[in-house]
Amino acid sequence: MVTTRRFPIQRGPDVPWEVMAPHESQCQRNHGQSLKRLAERGGLSSSEAWAVVNGLDLYDVENSIGWAEADRLWRQYAERVNLPYDEVDRLLAERDVEDARQEEARASLVMDVVRLRAALMTAKSTIRAWHGIRLGIQEEPAVWQDYQASPEMRAINAALGKTESPE
Repeated sequence: MVTTRRFPIQRGPDVPWEVMAPHESQCQRNHGQSLKRLAERGGLSSSEAWAVVNGLDLYDVENSIGWAEADRLWRQYAERVNLPYDEVDRLLAERDVEDARQEEARASLVMDVVRLRAALMTAKSTIRAWHGIRLGIQEEPAVWQDYQASPEMRAINAALGKTESPE
């Protein structure tokens, strides 16, 4: 996962766009093209990138440290500048995994609520039926009203009342 726009480096480590952006004018001087156009065409070589970020023209690199040394120095530089971006990418990837885990847990809890609600409704119905056994028609409603006031039924009714599904 890449969180930032990258500037391509041929055969070398790419870098975040914002590492190269401040050096756009040097790109224009060295290559007569914008960073965007250079990126569209495959980017720069590591030695060319080294020249650009150090404000050097290509001849200065060739006549001073040489292409091989510029390549080596670019690789060291790119490794350093990429570290914070790699860490951000790692943290964002961890966050994405955690978000997915939390979403899965939330979905599981929603299903648990649905199952619990169904179980509570069954329990309520069963309790009502049990209270109706051996009671006369006139006695059953009064007993049921008394039982509705019990702590157990208040807890069941409170749980059922918090759900959005109609009974």
